[in-house]
Amino acid sequence: MQATILPPRNPALCAPITTNRDLGSCLIANLPMRDLLEADLSRAGFQLVDRKQAGPRTLRIPIDNWIELGALLLLGRNPQPARLLDPLGNVLAWKGSSKPEDCAGKIVTDADCFPVIYPWDLLRMNEEVLAEAFRLGVHEFIEKPIVTDDIEEALTRVIKRRRLADPAVK
Repeated sequence: MQATILPPRNPALCAPITTNRDLGSCLIANLPMRDLLEADLSRAGFQLVDRKQAGPRTLRIPIDNWIELGALLLLGRNPQPARLLDPLGNVLAWKGSSKPEDCAGKIVTDADCFPVIYPWDLLRMNEEVLAEAFRLGVHEFIEKPIVTDDIEEALTRVIKRRRLADPAVK
């Protein structure tokens, strides 16, 4: 399956956080949002392509949406052109055309997906990523290709402190 990350549809909505930087550069769990999304998609088996190379089976994902991977996989496995919608009818992603309105099919998901409209949506993304990191164990969550030495050192210190505080932590 292929996926392409599109620019935000309404870049001004997350102002003032996005006034002097791209939404994809905003940090989520101390990683640029674009890098985090690309890593998640790659781990899920998606081949990332430039939007100029996107074909009819390529998932088109605007960067201003937070989408659970299971919902994207559901869209990707659907054989027909379709739009992935949240329960409120917001278009989260689509495949089959360069424009979502040209995709006749609709898949409505109850998964934890939402458009990133306001600055506090970035906080919500941080909460979800960090909750998942702690659920998995911080050292297992962050993969080496996207970790700088400074972050890796800091994580190592946190893990050592956790081990000292609780000998049951491995």
